[in-house]
Amino acid sequence: MPQMLRRAIRSDEPLELLALISGLIEATDPRNRNPLDDDAPGPTREELLESFIGTPYAETTGALMVMRSLLQDELSKARINRELAKRRHPMPLWLTRLDDTVAEASMFLLTHVLNDGHDYLLGVTLPTGEGLSALVYVDANMGTAIKDAFVVPQTLDDLVIETGNLLTGPNASLTRTDPADGRAAVERAITLSARLWPPVESDTWPMCRPIVEWMLRHLPEGGYAPEPQEWSA
Repeated sequence: MPQMLRRAIRSDEPLELLALISGLIEATDPRNRNPLDDDAPGPTREELLESFIGTPYAETTGALMVMRSLLQDELSKARINRELAKRRHPMPLWLTRLDDTVAEASMFLLTHVLNDGHDYLLGVTLPTGEGLSALVYVDANMGTAIKDAFVVPQTLDDLVIETGNLLTGPNASLTRTDPADGRAAVERAITLSARLWPPVESDTWPMCRPIVEWMLRHLPEGGYAPEPQEWSA
């Protein structure tokens, strides 16, 4: 792990470190526990945090900086802040200013004529100018749960262009959607996905869930998430 952290911190691509820490956070997420299994759970979030706090090296300083942004638990954030106040390891500028990340003003929605599912495309810009974008597929046939998602190191405009170039025929459309409504829809889909057992998994989901949730928190609140359509017999 120290070598992986060292390589990720030194990488020119911020997503390498973000994805690594996102995977660790996801692996210790209590939402992943089998509700039918009484055995002791695996490593906890508290144990992960303690392992980084208890080893005051540059690699764990970088990891703590990412965790501070990706985690939503205010107590954990406060604990990380107290620890980081003691450390003086030099870090990349994008990492020291990670909390200055801003969301792209637009959000896009890829829909299919049969409404089997929707792809939400959103993006953020890091304080040093790098773009990160996510594509989240919400499956309507699974009660609007998330079936797949991934994060890429490119701007939202580039992802939209690439996605649009893959569309053929009139059966799918890619349009702008209200960011607040998009946030509400994806956050509800994340909540529904966490209730499924066994969980729906892909090569990148739910390992990127902490990054996606962090990106969503940069979007406006107060949106409306439409209710799943109930079909008659």
